[in-house]
Amino acid sequence: MTTQTDGLSWTLLLEISGVTKEDGGAYKVNAKNKHGESNANINLNLEAPKGAKMPVFMGAPSISQQGSLTIMLVNVETETEPQVTWLKGASPVNSGGRINMITKKIKTGQFSISCEIKDASADDGGAYKCIVKNEGGEAVANINLNTVNKQKL
Repeated sequence: MTTQTDGLSWTLLLEISGVTKEDGGAYKVNAKNKHGESNANINLNLEAPKGAKMPVFMGAPSISQQGSLTIMLVNVETETEPQVTWLKGASPVNSGGRINMITKKIKTGQFSISCEIKDASADDGGAYKCIVKNEGGEAVANINLNTVNKQKL
């Protein structure tokens, strides 16, 4: 396991060499500092039909703020455009109103998948799942969105 920083953010990398079916399963990372804590969960599923390659996440999920947008982002490698489902808890999240789901081709075999929430409120906080499927299987990323109420003084 290695960590990297650019001074503003940290990256934690778990690299598994010589991957076998037994390496599959649930992986979780927790991050904590004086401002709070967050976690990310990834389910590594290594079973796929012969010749088909399941989606593989390129790094950990991330959350960023760009103006009034809160963006949950995962990047994935897959040979074909994936089918993407976002859940909050057990309920599907759909595009519309303040919420926009985007799947963008980065380059051949790589896609950027995001869920953007405009003017996120405390009600938007919670446990989200991004389920990415193709003919080879599925991969699931868990993202915990913590929101803070802004109060006028």
